[in-house]
Amino acid sequence: MKLTQIDPSLLVAQNLKADAKDTAKQDDAALRKTCQEFEAIFVQSMFKTMRSTVPAGGLFPRGMAQDSFQDMMDLEVAKASAEQGRLGIAEALYRQLHRDVEADEATQPANPSPPPETD
Repeated sequence: MKLTQIDPSLLVAQNLKADAKDTAKQDDAALRKTCQEFEAIFVQSMFKTMRSTVPAGGLFPRGMAQDSFQDMMDLEVAKASAEQGRLGIAEALYRQLHRDVEADEATQPANPSPPPETD
């Protein structure tokens, strides 16, 4: 029985390809999450601005606690809205940024050379 030796460089190359795929999936998920967080912040800011246009008053006076809890509720509603994709801002932003990232990766060389040293 003859055993052939496996070239170690093939194993390294295969591992690098697998690592690149895993990194790409992680980067993609991180980009999607960041876009959702941006949408949540945008929606929360929109809620706060809309609330500021409503005249103060009513049966009970407002206090600092009510303002704090109102802000927390707005944040949670904004997060839920962004996660469910109701407004579509995160999805549109993701598509645009993902396309830009793919274009940048396509134009960059596979093995970038180090910058030239200056004396």
